[in-house]
Amino acid sequence: MSEMKYRLEDYPLMTSFKGISWIGKLRDLSKQTFISVEEKTVNAIETRGVMVGHMDDYRIYFLTSRPRIRIVPEVNGSLKKNYIYQHTNSNGYLECSFTLQADMPDNVKAPKAKARLILSEELNTIIREAGKTKSEIQGVYLAEDFANAMVFEFSDKSISSVAMNLVPDLNKFIEIVDESPNREFLESLCYEIQYIGQATTFENRLNAHNKIRELADLLLTRRLDHEPVIFSYTFSCDSDLDNNLKIDLLEATLISHFKPRFNIDMINFPDGKSPNEISLIKRIKAQSISKVSVDAIGCLYKENYCQRSLRRISDAYGITFDQAGNLFANSGEDISLNLPR
Repeated sequence: MSEMKYRLEDYPLMTSFKGISWIGKLRDLSKQTFISVEEKTVNAIETRGVMVGHMDDYRIYFLTSRPRIRIVPEVNGSLKKNYIYQHTNSNGYLECSFTLQADMPDNVKAPKAKARLILSEELNTIIREAGKTKSEIQGVYLAEDFANAMVFEFSDKSISSVAMNLVPDLNKFIEIVDESPNREFLESLCYEIQYIGQATTFENRLNAHNKIRELADLLLTRRLDHEPVIFSYTFSCDSDLDNNLKIDLLEATLISHFKPRFNIDMINFPDGKSPNEISLIKRIKAQSISKVSVDAIGCLYKENYCQRSLRRISDAYGITFDQAGNLFANSGEDISLNLPR
């Protein structure tokens, strides 16, 4: 064997800090059996993310952050401050229109963009499941105290309304109306990759992981304009080697390429001298692997683009910066490493 080739698959898990504890609930629900994309989206709100395929396949994860996205309240004396414009579109779906703003550090102008949210059949199903009702959605409002959340009210007033965060709950449903005048906003959406790791049981690993606490500390003390988004991926590999070696090599290759802020081990792979790296190199040599490559990930939330005409706020690359603050790597690049023989 000479080269190992990898691809991170479409439809990753996407969640937030508070969603980690919900993943086990869906694991129990799925009972380790395959559930199709359409069926799993019904339970998306249960995990504050997107779940597809076998739970045990989510082994590689990225801890990321990006500018917090908010809805700009409408300034109109005749309207409530939490009002969101809405109408029934030509397809019969409730459509909401609003302005988004990306938080920026002090003294940096916050970019804005016109956006829309269409309550498609898929989103309607998710919201009704969250409300445990079949009642029609009658109105949508901006959450009173949180400009980064929307509230959905039902026609049956005995049913409590459902609140959903823009990110990650509605991340893949909110569309930018026109890319051209909103270029600055779209460029601000990139996910900054803070840490890359692997886990056998994703939720257990992250619940006890000190890197979660370090990232939380970063966002609470130095990057107040950012919010966390966690991705976890299944992958394919054209090899029948031991699964542990395949995962270890993929993790090391991704860390070496992106060099995230909170990774230490494998940051200089394959030239580093840490015990774990030396051990991995020995295992690689024993299998006569001389090269490893990973197809470009593209947008961190990977999904079929063929049936969409507008860009969504989930559609953004993953990036890292060097110590001087310059762009170092992005997920739109193919990755290739030559390994010692």
